[in-house]
Amino acid sequence: MVWESPIKNSFQVYQIVFGPNQIEEIKLVQGFNPYDSSKCLGMRTLEVTPNKQYILSGYCDQKMRMISTLSWKEVYSFNHG
Repeated sequence: MVWESPIKNSFQVYQIVFGPNQIEEIKLVQGFNPYDSSKCLGMRTLEVTPNKQYILSGYCDQKMRMISTLSWKEVYSFNHG
């Protein structure tokens, strides 16, 4: 998972395929961007649940979002802060 900057509000998930001695392939699995970044300063935190079925991300718009790694859709959000 790549989270470039706290100023941007998007992240990307990559799959890395390892060979016997080297990385053979890097594939973009999915990207997520919940809203136009001009409305806010971006992401504050990003976590993956232990079972890897959800990604939780906290944004500067005072919302915590839960994204399903099966559908790559936001399944729940709530206000924080």
